[in-house]
Amino acid sequence: EGLKDSILHGKTGLLCNSDFKSLADATFRIISDKELYNKLRAGALDWAGKFSWEDTVQTGLLLSTYAIGIPFQAALQVFSSAFYAQHDTKTPVVTSIVDVVLTVILQIVFVKAFGWGVWSIGLANSLAVIIQVSALYFALQKKIGGENGINVFPIMKSLVAATISGLFMFFF
Repeated sequence: EGLKDSILHGKTGLLCNSDFKSLADATFRIISDKELYNKLRAGALDWAGKFSWEDTVQTGLLLSTYAIGIPFQAALQVFSSAFYAQHDTKTPVVTSIVDVVLTVILQIVFVKAFGWGVWSIGLANSLAVIIQVSALYFALQKKIGGENGINVFPIMKSLVAATISGLFMFFF
């Protein structure tokens, strides 16, 4: 159930409705009540203590490998919308199906065949979406590109800079 399993109301946090007012009220209650804050903090630290350092590292690696694909997930929405604007729903649907199949295959290969950790699930997802976006880009280029093509240089500059920055932060 997600948060309902992770948060013990009144012990490790406060459960509230998903609307903004409920969240704001719970946040204000925690901030304004020092005793409640200390109680929830102690409970959360005790609960978090059940996880080993290796669990924390694997979670960080998993989130990092998923993060690689975030710019491509955003680009996917843009490219899919471009196809929908051209009254072409088939191309994005076909690439989405291929993406799902490729993701599953890569996950199985990375985890079972290569013996990589759980982090490789995120890597498989990111690689598959990169391939999907690339396929949509080239298909769109062919469909409407014309002589000059689609200028993605500004986007690529940002992606390269973000990738270098991320790699630098990850390894150094």
